[in-house]
Amino acid sequence: MSEHMLPTVEIETGQAPDASIIWLHGLGADGHDFEPVVPELGLPGRLAVRFVFPHAPSMPVSLNGGYIMPAWYDIRHTDLGIEHDGEGIARSARQIRLLIEQEQMRGIKANRILVAGFSQGAAMALHVGLTHPEKLAGIIALSGYLLQPEMLEAKRSPANQDMPIFMAHGVEDPVVPFALGEHAARTLSTWGHEVAWHAYPMAHHVCPEEIRAIGSWIAERLGPDAPLHFAAFHPDWRMLDKPSTPPRTLTRARAIAVEHGLRYVYTGNVHDPEGGTTYCPSCHEVLVRRDWYEIPEYHLTDEGHCPNCGAVIAGRYEKFGTPFGARRIPVSMHAI
Repeated sequence: MSEHMLPTVEIETGQAPDASIIWLHGLGADGHDFEPVVPELGLPGRLAVRFVFPHAPSMPVSLNGGYIMPAWYDIRHTDLGIEHDGEGIARSARQIRLLIEQEQMRGIKANRILVAGFSQGAAMALHVGLTHPEKLAGIIALSGYLLQPEMLEAKRSPANQDMPIFMAHGVEDPVVPFALGEHAARTLSTWGHEVAWHAYPMAHHVCPEEIRAIGSWIAERLGPDAPLHFAAFHPDWRMLDKPSTPPRTLTRARAIAVEHGLRYVYTGNVHDPEGGTTYCPSCHEVLVRRDWYEIPEYHLTDEGHCPNCGAVIAGRYEKFGTPFGARRIPVSMHAI
């Protein structure tokens, strides 16, 4: 069965976006509902993201007397934890996957795509994200719940078994009970997901504190400036029977991370000068060269800029004084 592409509202936070967030609205709303949230997220200026806000199709909603309104699936009972509209959920899931595919056709890698949603949209975001065959960047579920949880657990994609999830809920929510959202968060944690759970003293809406927390979480998940270290395992004490991590494994892991857009990726606990070197993400000049515990080259300015092109390098810096090398530093340990 062919599906039509959902109409959308789009906002880009910078030129040539390298990440996308597909954000699903709640029952009766439309794609414009969360448009005003984008500038309030406080995303870093260097993070270029395309926000895609689709309009759900209109359909009769049983709970509202058959009134036709934008909805991702039919709701038949006030108890949102029972009898979910499987056909409607499957249809909307296919349409949302088309949006993911469209972003990939526009050059966005799957692991740079987040699926977000509010209320009914949050339930769909969880359903689509957890069952998507390719690894995604994560899920944002606001005032949401799990659809067909038994079936969902069985259909979870191996690629997204450890999908990071941001969840938030109002403790006074009269529409989607707080207990339903909290139960979903606990369930997802038992399935092995890293769930960032937030509760706020509010009803069925979002609040400024929640929006700021979402922005921080997005920046952490999508920001290319987050440093990533791959450290080799070294057998010691009771684990002498375990092999060390082969250096080629770390080198390959670093190469994959760089290919996926991360700017500061390092290898550790192995002799790998290349994997320990910091390069300018703009002009690719060597900024800090490390060799074991030695720093034979250091070219950053005192303000943390590349001296060649002036690019701002993520991090905190102090004026570089005497050369740093391998030496023992006494450490005093005190009982707490």
